[in-house]
Amino acid sequence: HNQIFPDEMDFYTFGLSLDPHAVHQRHVLYDDSDEEEDTEKTLLDPRFEIAPEWNHCSARLLLCAIGEAATVFVKTHILPPNLLPAAHMMCSQSDEVFEGTFKKQSGEKQQVSDLYLHNDMVLCTHVRLLRQQFASAWTQTVMSAVKPKEVVVLTTANIYDYITSDPSCVSSPHVRCLCTSHLKQAVNVPLLEPPNFINGEAAAVITHCEVHLLPGYLHVLYHKKLDVSTIHSFKTAPLQIFSLEVRQASDENIKKLLPKDTTSMLYT
Repeated sequence: HNQIFPDEMDFYTFGLSLDPHAVHQRHVLYDDSDEEEDTEKTLLDPRFEIAPEWNHCSARLLLCAIGEAATVFVKTHILPPNLLPAAHMMCSQSDEVFEGTFKKQSGEKQQVSDLYLHNDMVLCTHVRLLRQQFASAWTQTVMSAVKPKEVVVLTTANIYDYITSDPSCVSSPHVRCLCTSHLKQAVNVPLLEPPNFINGEAAAVITHCEVHLLPGYLHVLYHKKLDVSTIHSFKTAPLQIFSLEVRQASDENIKKLLPKDTTSMLYT
């Protein structure tokens, strides 16, 4: 039987808390205090939109690839070759929304994600990570557009950020997972242990799933750098239990999608 994580842990919107009542307490606060106004602003600003106009669907599965490594894996191992996005998520926020130093031209909309339709699934590829304050609004836009029945999130983290009492037991790649309490499928991947945490878009999505009673699975791959072996390592995710077909991909095809500089962990 899956549980969202060990008994003493629980989610809040952008990470993990050791307080087992964190989710319930925060949502009571949102209902009863001035914090509600701040939450509304988070959901409505910046103004994310789907373009071209998206006919709201109810997908069997939403697969979110968060970061460059997960996106390359989905494009080379899951999406049919030459399949084009059905839509893009755009942001009309006047300020910079991405992590890092990239600056947009004044007045232009920013493309933040791609949405693909494949069979009864929607696949969302999201390469550049957003600043923390925009992750909730991004998640609300994706979820309201897709209305999935279950959700899978693939993401990565720096292996050097993994906290353990025995570093000799951690090798790259290193995989951990988080499951919502409504996930029925059994997964054979170790749960993420405290004090390690997930933040940003990945945490916002899996938190949304837990709060809205959706089956959700988050697979995090800890690695040293973005290379071919890292992409292949995503095959450790138990995607077959979600009826996701993973095909073989050649090293050459993967290299075509990798950035020339694979030493930076900033956007992976």
